[in-house]
Amino acid sequence: MNEKKIIKALEMIAQDQADDAKNFEGKPFTGRTVAEYFGNQGAAIAALANIIKSLVEAAEHRLQSDSATGCPFCGVSAEDIRIFNQAAAESPSA
Repeated sequence: MNEKKIIKALEMIAQDQADDAKNFEGKPFTGRTVAEYFGNQGAAIAALANIIKSLVEAAEHRLQSDSATGCPFCGVSAEDIRIFNQAAAESPSA
């Protein structure tokens, strides 16, 4: 996902949530209304999770790409990147 698509998706999610708040205001508090609202919330959370996943994957790719030369943008050395990658690989949660 490119940056423009991510920004557009985030704007759409924010607008959908604002619209839901308006659309559900004053509706009776029934199981059906609550289920519909929670379903909308769940979809928004899933969309945000997918965006975060894409950002993390892109960051990991950049970090691996920069491991031979270091990062020209942030100044992290190739050695520091190597140490980070090694620690991440050895982490019990990896």
